[in-house]
Order: sequence, then structure tokens, then C-alpha cells
Amino acid sequence: MRVLRIAFPAWMLVLALVSLAPRAAQADTTTFYSIDFTATSSDPVDSPLPSGSFFYDSSTNVFTDFLLTWQGNTFDFTNNANDGVSINSSPSCLDGDSGAVASFLLMTNCPNSGWFAETSGNLFGVIEFDDVYDGTNNNLVSTQYNDFPVAVNVVEGTYTSNAQSSVTTSTPEPATLSLLCAGIILCGIRTSWRTKVNALLVRATSSRYWAN
Repeated sequence: MRVLRIAFPAWMLVLALVSLAPRAAQADTTTFYSIDFTATSSDPVDSPLPSGSFFYDSSTNVFTDFLLTWQGNTFDFTNNANDGVSINSSPSCLDGDSGAVASFLLMTNCPNSGWFAETSGNLFGVIEFDDVYDGTNNNLVSTQYNDFPVAVNVVEGTYTSNAQSSVTTSTPEPATLSLLCAGIILCGIRTSWRTKVNALLVRATSSRYWAN
């Protein structure tokens, strides 16, 4: 009795296994920071200080919910922080970066950083984070209001951003293309296998016919 031996193309098997292998996941790390404020000067004296916080994704360099709360009012710095620092000089603490990365470094890495708020004529107000370098302010683009809701003439001081918690999430790569490739390869293997089987059966049948 003759045994039919069918060999699959090695390259098809390798491609099938590679396509079915799990893809590496992308990890996003988001850290929550609280902002502690101090006042070095204030008018009026002993004005209540603001509180603040933000989330920063170090994988994508994006701020979310950068909020400052002061006297019952909420100021949103998120878009300004993602736009970046208005750089008038190049302090080493910004590492030559721009955009949200520069804003993050301003909030966490600059030793001469501070904050400032002021109400001027017609209740126009401004709040800003800045770093003083060579006598020049590098401002995180501040929030400005034509009707400033905080009862303060001017206040300035320092701040500290403190990391509170981090969350790392894994985002798998899309597997649709891999599954499609695997399906095509397996179909090719099946078709090739059936073709070889049919050819061997025809050959075996023909051999028995002529042998009789």
C-alpha cells in the first residue's frame, strides 16, 4: 500500500503563525497633579488662595482638566497648557521643548516659577503661571477676563505641582489586518493542500487502472 505524503509550504505556515501572534500593546500613563499655592504678596492682605489640579498624559503629552478654583470660580487652563508656553527666553528648565511639554516642564521643573493674578480697570483680570529667567517672564498663556470674578487687586506667589496618582492603560493594536492576513494565508494553505491531494489521488487511480 502506498502512503500519500503531503507537505505544506513552510513559508505559508510561518506567515500564518506570525499573523496570529499577539500584537504589542501601547501603554498610556496619565498622572494626576495637585497644585499648592502660596502668596508672597497680596492686596488685599490674606486673600484666600486658589487651588488647582491637572491630568497629564506623558505618553501623548496632553493635558486634560487643568482647572484652577478660586473664590467659588473655576478657571480652565487646559487649552492654554496644550498650546504651550509663550517663550521670551530659553530657560534650561524647559529643555528647549515647546507646546504641552514646555507647559508641563514649567509646572513641574522650573525652580523660578510663580503665579500672578491682577484686576485692573473695568474689572479686567488675568491669571498666569510664569518662570522668571534673565529678568524675562515665560508665561503659560494666561486666562483673561473682561469681568474678573475674583475679589482681589493683585496677588503673586509660588506654586508646587505634586504628583498624586498615575494610571497606566494598555491599548492593543488593531488586529483586523492581522486576522485578514491569517485568513487569506490559511485559505491558501487549504487550497494548496486540496490541490495536492486531488493530484495524488488522480495519479494513484491512474496507476491502478493501468496496472489492471
